[in-house]
Amino acid sequence: MKNENILCSLFKINKNRKGVCVIYLHGNCGNRMSSISAIMNLCKIGIPVATFDFSGCGYSDGKYVTLG
Repeated sequence: MKNENILCSLFKINKNRKGVCVIYLHGNCGNRMSSISAIMNLCKIGIPVATFDFSGCGYSDGKYVTLG
């Protein structure tokens, strides 16, 4: 097994609702920045959003995995 880096981001504002966080998983051929609209809407009401690039997507290391 190789050591690979997975890029992730956490978006939040100070008025966090205790114990709540949305983990956004991008779709096929996407990356963590596909979550921009969710980030803007959720952070506005105090819900942080964690998102990451799957292996081989965006800036994460590794091999891209297809659906086939």
